[in-house]
Parts: sequence; C-alpha cells; structure tokens
Amino acid sequence: IEVGQPCDPLALNRRCEPAGFCAAQEPPMNEQPAEGGPAEFACEAAERECPAEWPVISLNDHPEDDGWSFEGTTENADNLAEGTCGGGSPNQVLSLETADGGFFVCEIDAGGEDTVLYARTFCGARNPAAELVCNDDAPENDLGFQSRIRFYLPPQGSAFIFVDAFGDAALAYTLRCAVDFGVEQ
Repeated sequence: IEVGQPCDPLALNRRCEPAGFCAAQEPPMNEQPAEGGPAEFACEAAERECPAEWPVISLNDHPEDDGWSFEGTTENADNLAEGTCGGGSPNQVLSLETADGGFFVCEIDAGGEDTVLYARTFCGARNPAAELVCNDDAPENDLGFQSRIRFYLPPQGSAFIFVDAFGDAALAYTLRCAVDFGVEQ
C-alpha cells in the first residue's frame, strides 16, 4: 500500500512496507474528531534508519551459538527514545538484519534491574504504530523485572532493538537474540 492510502492495522491491508507503517491519522486542527466513529488509518512515510547522530550497534557482528549476544552498558548513553510500555532512561540501540526472516526472541540479563526492551522496523519513528513489540517485564514471569520480546521479520528484514530501563537507571547488560522456534529458551 502506498503512502497516504487507507490501511487497516488489524486486517490484511496493514502492510505499508517498505515506505512506512499503518498509523492513525489526526484530524486537521480546525476539525473535531468523529464522535464514537472508528479511527481513520493511512500509510505514513518513515525513515527506516536511525538518525545519523544515534550510535547503533550491529548484533550481526556478535554471533553466538544459535543467535547473537552483546554485552553493553547504558551508562553515559543518551535517552534516545521511549517505548509504548515504558523506558525513558539512557538507552542503546542495536540492529538485527536477517536474510531468511522468521520469528525472533530477545531477552536481557541486567543483574535483576528493571529493564524495558522494544523493537522497531523504523528506528527514529516516534509513532507507536512503528513499534513491533515492547516489554517491561517478561510475560512468563521467569526474568523478574527484566524483559523479553518476540517479533517477526520478513526475509531481508531488519529490526532496531532498544535497551532501556524503568525510571532513570543506567544498566550493565547482556542482550541475547535468537530465532524463536516456539520452544522454551
């Protein structure tokens, strides 16, 4: 679907790739939103890459066993973004590119700190519709306050994974990502 054309984020016509993503459209400043009516959605243009001043670490440069692993810290990092589920602390951005596509799982070990992970296909887009997934505390309750995300990438796809935290915390962390075969990691 081309930029500006209607789309539906809950139906088959939600794919606006490669130009952008399906997002709710705000009414013009001089118009009132429709009361009780459904939100209008259209494909919105977005830049896939991160802004040039954002440091991005390639997970592909850090292979490990059946996936990728990176040890880092958010100390002295900038607060570049925030996820729909939280964050807003100093954070780092890591990229993951895949030739084959598939489902992926990433989880963080930050020594028990309260982490937030989120992934986007359009790095600098602040619209929540650009986010693939966001997690504050792993839903399986096996990581305490730490985070795990699962997402799909098409063949030749890429994602930007944000390592963030709850509050104002700086983290020393290990991020591990792998193909998700639907088996407990």
